[in-house]
Amino acid sequence: MDGAAAVIGRLLEWYLGPAPPVGLRCWDGSRWGDPDAALQVDVRSPDAVRRLLWDPGELGLARAHVSGELDFDGSVFDLLGLRDRLIDRTVDAGLDLTWRERAALVRDAKRLGVLGRRPEPPPEEARLRGRRHSKGRDRAAISHHYDVGNDFYRLVLGSAMAYS
Repeated sequence: MDGAAAVIGRLLEWYLGPAPPVGLRCWDGSRWGDPDAALQVDVRSPDAVRRLLWDPGELGLARAHVSGELDFDGSVFDLLGLRDRLIDRTVDAGLDLTWRERAALVRDAKRLGVLGRRPEPPPEEARLRGRRHSKGRDRAAISHHYDVGNDFYRLVLGSAMAYS
């Protein structure tokens, strides 16, 4: 039985071709890929994969990261570059999966527990209501993003609490 990293690695190879420039560490202790690659992705939970299946762009990546389900060592630009290659279907010829490969992929995904309902957004995400760009909704969005308290701004700006 393959570990989670081998299953996810096979999926990456189907999309990106052989030996993509990434190493994986997964929640079950399994590893896959190049351990010396500049980008190392730590998939800490099956929910990270579920989030990416439901929202394969920046939203899924950000939600998995903010939730603590996915982390990485390396440049965020390397991570986004890999994500761009995953989404850009024209990059890869490996999307021509046989029915046997598709069935194996679904079987593996089910075994790993990554199939299921869409995970709830993390609690840090704003839950805005009302008509888009109405004064009330925009006020709530601004408040959610900026009314975080002086401790945060002191951490970012330093003791002077000033920026230009």
